[in-house]
Formats: sequence, C-alpha cells, structure tokens
Amino acid sequence: MGYCYTQSGRLCCDSCGDSGGVRKRTCPHKVRNADGSTLPYCQPPALCPDCWEKHGKGKGIHKDCKEGARKSQEREDNRARALEAGRYERRTAWGSWHEAVPEGKTGVVFIGNQGQEYRLLPAEQYNAHDWLDEFPEGVAEPWPDHPGSTTKQVNIA
Repeated sequence: MGYCYTQSGRLCCDSCGDSGGVRKRTCPHKVRNADGSTLPYCQPPALCPDCWEKHGKGKGIHKDCKEGARKSQEREDNRARALEAGRYERRTAWGSWHEAVPEGKTGVVFIGNQGQEYRLLPAEQYNAHDWLDEFPEGVAEPWPDHPGSTTKQVNIA
C-alpha cells in the first residue's frame, strides 16, 4: 500500500482524501523478526482526525491486528530457532538468464547465522523448499562461480 500526497506534498487521508492534519496511525502490535529487529504488524493507515475518530481510533483501526501479529510472531520465533540450530534459509535467486547460472538451473543463496551457502538447483525445484536441508542430497549442488565469488583476476596497475 502506498500513500497519496497533494501536489504541495501534504499527506492525504486514506478514508476521505482530505489533506488536513493527516497522520500515519502506527499499529500498536509489534513483531520481532528473527534478526532481532522489531516492526509494527501492519502498514499504518493515513487518517485525518475526523476519520481517525469515525473508525474508532486505534482500537477500531487495528482491532484485527492482534491475532495476525501473534501468528507472525510465532512464525518468526520458529525461523529464529531454525537459524540458531544452524539451518540455512532460501533468500535470493538468479535464473539461467544470469551468465553464472547454467541453463535449466537456478542459482540460490541460502542465508544462515553462520554465513551464506551458494547452490545450484534444478529450475523446477527452486520453490520446492525454503530451507537448504529440506532438499534431497545431491539436488542442491555447490555453486563455485556464483556472483559473490572472487574467481576473476583483477590487475592493479
């Protein structure tokens, strides 16, 4: 969700479109991510004072956020435990359009608390699992010439 602004740069209300006294109404429910950062559960709506009042202020606007935040926190706690246990999570990928990725493969970076693992997967299996250890043995082959490798020689004059 994005925000709307007037030509003079004033924030517009998400409910009525007015631009007078509009504020972003931050969610009181927080989620602590596996990396330790904390964020509000939802994107704050931009509301003018009248619409803020009309929609029940924070208890009305964010009434459904508590349960969603609880479920998100549970997922993040599970992620944190998995990373602490030494697992690697799928994070970034390149298709065979990239010069370092062979045809029919997907180059994947798995991130863990111990660092990064670069692997090549059959393209059709890229979305099969979120964690490196979930792929059958031999499927996620090492990717020695990945974009982060330093295999190219640099001549410094």
